[in-house]
Amino acid sequence: MSTGGSKAEFKAMVAELEMIERRRQEDEARRHLLEQRLILMMGTELPSSERRHFARVACELAVVVRSRVAQQAGVIVDMGAGGVFVVTSLVAHIGDFVELETVLGPSAPNPPLRIWAKVTWSRDHRNAGRAGVGVAFAGFGSDPQVHRFFLELFRKRLSDY
Repeated sequence: MSTGGSKAEFKAMVAELEMIERRRQEDEARRHLLEQRLILMMGTELPSSERRHFARVACELAVVVRSRVAQQAGVIVDMGAGGVFVVTSLVAHIGDFVELETVLGPSAPNPPLRIWAKVTWSRDHRNAGRAGVGVAFAGFGSDPQVHRFFLELFRKRLSDY
């Protein structure tokens, strides 16, 4: 080794990194199972005609929705492992990416959460129902912010009990 470390030290550090990586993968798999189970416990069963692959959970989580050209207040009113429905007057088109930022109270323990999502459908105020956008999480599984969104939702639900 040219920078003063021994070959044994180098080998030990590589082995430790490998162990950390294995634990990370195991932890991610366990986190995914816990999130899925909690969503199922909180959600409603999907009818057989439903196109979605994930259970949905009713919730109320205030957010700011930002597109490339505008931003609007919104409320996440249902959430699943694949994405959320946000009631908002923001006009967004299918395929657009938007940023969601949680609006947390002053006593919240965490800074606001920010996550990127892709618009999968959009409904404006002229149609029946609430205006808003359905978005899919971009990079689910690799983006720690997605997991923080879930944790915030679970904490909120727990405090409602």
